[in-house]
Amino acid sequence: MEETRAVLTEPRDLDRSELTRVLADRWGLRDPQLDYLAVGFGSHHWRAVDSRGTRSFVTVDDLEAGTRTTQDPDSALAALDRAFRTAALLRDDAALEFVLAPQVDREGEVIRRLNDRYAVTVAPLIDGESSEYGPYERPDDRREMGAVLGLLHAATEQVPTDLPRREDFALPPGPRW
Repeated sequence: MEETRAVLTEPRDLDRSELTRVLADRWGLRDPQLDYLAVGFGSHHWRAVDSRGTRSFVTVDDLEAGTRTTQDPDSALAALDRAFRTAALLRDDAALEFVLAPQVDREGEVIRRLNDRYAVTVAPLIDGESSEYGPYERPDDRREMGAVLGLLHAATEQVPTDLPRREDFALPPGPRW
């Protein structure tokens, strides 16, 4: 529960001017106005609107917080990079329009390190509301979800086998009593 509360406020040790500079240099967002969004579970988010009116959803991940499932911040960054590149491939190469993936920066990267602790991604800002997942009570909703899952699974062959992380479902060691 502590992690959920942590993302409700903007991180104090994040240099906003550095974030703005990276957004301009890497993603071409001109003089972006940033509004912190207290949403999500584990990442920090901003609505960015640049001087041309381009609206983006900016996510900053705390790589040190990611070390719960990885060995170090570099491994956390590598895991995020693989996940986001997989999503971008599904959107772009497999033409799955329903996949909302990060935009690539000027050098073709989907995630950029801000400093030793934080990394940033940029995605299109989609208007809408979040909702609970399932139970898809209406038959049309279940059919639509089944079709989406079918398209996703059919795209498996287009994803290089070394790109996404493979889950082994192994349980971590328990406490030593």
